[in-house]
Amino acid sequence: MRRWGVLLATIALGCFAVIASAASGGAVTRTVAAVELRPDGGSAARGAAYFTQRGARLSGWVVVWGLEPRSSHAVHFHGPSGTCASTPAKPPQAAHRDLVADTRGVAFQRFAVSSSMQVLRRGFYYNVHSLPSSDGTSPSIACGEIRPLRVRG
Repeated sequence: MRRWGVLLATIALGCFAVIASAASGGAVTRTVAAVELRPDGGSAARGAAYFTQRGARLSGWVVVWGLEPRSSHAVHFHGPSGTCASTPAKPPQAAHRDLVADTRGVAFQRFAVSSSMQVLRRGFYYNVHSLPSSDGTSPSIACGEIRPLRVRG
């Protein structure tokens, strides 16, 4: 039950950031998305993420729990025209460093990367893979569909 409280607080903070930036009245459009990561492929992993994209700059943070302690996991934004249930998986369009779980099986990361494609839009999803990038393609263990909100500022 505590995990749901953390997730709801995370989403509330993301919504607050959206409202605050919308009130700033700036002219540059950015896209934000708060994403719930649900277990995939029989995994117990779940989490939450908050993403922002302004032009080619894609940034945010992600927290995932229910992982094997000290495990590493590739992460990707997949799309277009896809969902977490897409078979076969849509191609990865953007990624950041692998997530690394601590001794309790919790991984947290802030990131900022470049993405030539607008990935914070419908038809894209973010997933956590069972293995690190160095091990090649691996199944998804947690996934969340992107539901964007455009914000000026």
